[in-house]
Amino acid sequence: MSVLDSKRSGRALLIGAVLAAALLAGGCASTVDSRFTAYHAWPADAAQRSFRFLPPPQRAASLEQAAHEALARPELQRAGFTESPQGRFGVTLLFTEAHEVRRVLEPATVSPWFGWGGWSGSWSGWGIGAVIPFGWPPVRDESWFRRTLKLEIDDLSVRPPRRVYEVTAVSEDLGADPAVVLPVMLRQVLQDFPGVSAQPRRASTPLP
Repeated sequence: MSVLDSKRSGRALLIGAVLAAALLAGGCASTVDSRFTAYHAWPADAAQRSFRFLPPPQRAASLEQAAHEALARPELQRAGFTESPQGRFGVTLLFTEAHEVRRVLEPATVSPWFGWGGWSGSWSGWGIGAVIPFGWPPVRDESWFRRTLKLEIDDLSVRPPRRVYEVTAVSEDLGADPAVVLPVMLRQVLQDFPGVSAQPRRASTPLP
């Protein structure tokens, strides 16, 4: 291979790498990615999972809490729970979100055309249609949302009631609809319920 061919091959590889990086950086998340650990002492005689919601005392009259419970109801039913005014298990759900602004590097803008003089690096002659401005890499601010879902289940058939299951799940995103995120996070933690106690888990689910 001649020196010229070698240079062209190296340039082609670099061009491909730059384009691939730009495409990956420009993509947006389409999944709910959560991490959580469930702890439980699930009773062996609980074949029938009847339940009733027990909202946190500070949210007992909250319309937002009622909306969250309405979103959670189908997922609890999917996991084998049946709602009843006299349900054996008291289910307490708490869904919160926090917002923060993060400063991130802005990927270089890369055009998918090739021509003479477009590359700002040290190549002479043939180049890629990309311009790296003074002060590269630029930065931009992103609004991130941290969602926290807590689920606690108490056995109300004993006195005093006994905690038999609890889990806290955390997920972060760039502003997905919380009405979509909440059911997905609950579905993730209830998969294979009650599961293995005290085992850290991660789950990734496509947004519906």
